[in-house]
Amino acid sequence: MGAGVKMIEKRGKIKDLNETKLSISKLGGVFLGQYAFIDKVTFNANGIQKLRYVSRNNKPGKRYILIVKCGNEVLSRVEFQNEEDVPKFENYIEYSRIGYEYKLDDMKIFVEDIDRFGASVEIEGNDEKEIDDLLEKIGVVEVLDKSLAEVMKDLDGYNEII
Repeated sequence: MGAGVKMIEKRGKIKDLNETKLSISKLGGVFLGQYAFIDKVTFNANGIQKLRYVSRNNKPGKRYILIVKCGNEVLSRVEFQNEEDVPKFENYIEYSRIGYEYKLDDMKIFVEDIDRFGASVEIEGNDEKEIDDLLEKIGVVEVLDKSLAEVMKDLDGYNEII
């Protein structure tokens, strides 16, 4: 995505991981690789802090990533190689995921199996209509109206705002 282009992200629940991966491939999606993460997320009045431990990645990079977001906007992203350099989190929720990354036209597609949530797909792109059309073509059963972190917070019953 070029500079100055606003990226749109949408996530939806899917019935079956393998069916969705096959549908994406049939539409011309190119498989880029598999990954696995564990996310620890804390919430405050201004947004979230997410510490991601990357146990398997299809791209070069460090093992730990600290992401600060307000709404859907990423305010900062810092990578660490060693656990001892990573800030310590308290009062967090934790969930893991295994995912498969695809590229289709100018969209990135992440088909994921998320601990306690199940199978889902996230699409990143710059054309909302294209994203909505793709969500329909690959059989998404429910489009989420909030972030995965917020959904997981609700599942875990986390209600403390620090």
